[in-house]
Amino acid sequence: MTKKGENRPIESEQLVILKNAVAMAKYDLSRNQQKVFLEVAMMAKNQPDEKFYKLYIREFLKNINVSSNDTADLKREIEEMRSITIHIPKTKRGGELKANFFASVEIFEGNRYVEIELSEKLKPYFIEIAEGDFFHYQIENTRVLKSNHSIRMYLYLKAWRWTGRVVIRYDELRGILGVKEGDYKLFGDFKKRVLDKAQLELAAKTDLSFTYTLIRERANNPNSPVHKIAFTILDNGKTPAITSQQPEAPQIVIPLSIAPDEELVNLAHQIEKIAPEELGSLIGSYGRERVHDVLVLATEEHGRGNRIRSLAAYLHNALRNNSAQGKSSQGKKKSEQQRILLEHREIESLISKGITAFKGLYYRRLGESATQPVLDTFCDTMDQEMRLNPALKKIYLSGADYNTDAMRLELGRRLNQQTEDELACTYLASCGKPIQRISGFWQYIR
Repeated sequence: MTKKGENRPIESEQLVILKNAVAMAKYDLSRNQQKVFLEVAMMAKNQPDEKFYKLYIREFLKNINVSSNDTADLKREIEEMRSITIHIPKTKRGGELKANFFASVEIFEGNRYVEIELSEKLKPYFIEIAEGDFFHYQIENTRVLKSNHSIRMYLYLKAWRWTGRVVIRYDELRGILGVKEGDYKLFGDFKKRVLDKAQLELAAKTDLSFTYTLIRERANNPNSPVHKIAFTILDNGKTPAITSQQPEAPQIVIPLSIAPDEELVNLAHQIEKIAPEELGSLIGSYGRERVHDVLVLATEEHGRGNRIRSLAAYLHNALRNNSAQGKSSQGKKKSEQQRILLEHREIESLISKGITAFKGLYYRRLGESATQPVLDTFCDTMDQEMRLNPALKKIYLSGADYNTDAMRLELGRRLNQQTEDELACTYLASCGKPIQRISGFWQYIR
């Protein structure tokens, strides 16, 4: 977030600038409509004096990685945006702005492009940079997202990135993310389908990631409904940072040499004590990631016993031939998958060792906290069950009296509303090791 007196961000053509209120707005758009909206916002920033903006259909579909064979659905969705309303809160003055996204839509030149007229009421939210009231990002971050909820989550968290943390009511978050009233009524479904999915997708594809903590109506009752959600917002380093400095005029005189980092030097030295200047020259010419790719390939070859007579020559040849594209990222991905698997197994082991004792204690406490009417009803039920199945008397009776411990345990088990996963989370959280399950794997919340 930019404060009063700071320089404006670089006026990159790929930059989207939005007022914070847009991230808190409520509206009903599909995923593709959401991306069209952001594309037009970018064009409005780049051409503030224009009244109409051209969106080339096939180029747009290619940018968002969607098949361009059938463009009819997209044109229909764009036309629908003339009658779809956005509700933007006016926090300083109260109330809200209600406006249709587009004032007009016209298709030209054999359906090659759509000419869009943005509603005049909306233009200031994309063009004018208010004091301390806007955020910006590179549009590729939202182009790559597959989930509409993930796009809305990205915008919301971007607006609050300057604070590093934000707490929001659960019902308000549903509205901001565009979750319809009948969707994901159970919080567990919302968590799995919206929160966890957005967390995974943003971390994998954008310059932003997040963790979250659930705040329940009654803090000490894990069965209490979720009231608020606290987000911790982190930089992800996926796309280049945007600064307020204007780029210098290009001065291409000699090849750039960039000092190699320790990781690259260590990889190279597994094969040969190559001079850092040699690596630096390669990094300047091809980029750090490409040099990393071929170094990983070289160490694999060396590990298999294949002799490399000159590492420098090997690297030059591999880079010129575009060998090992993405090799280092594949290795990192594999290492991360191995780390996640090991962590999952460790957590599974911790759960299996202590969950039985924890459940017993947890169920007894639930049984002890039951009200008298609940207790009376339970005793009547157990009396009936023992009459039908006398073998149960050995468990729940001690002489002529109830076995208090066994009865409390059984009552707690019947009162429990947590799933097995939720009980596991509650157990390890009580041990100071909060966990969450993402895409089927247990992971620690860091």
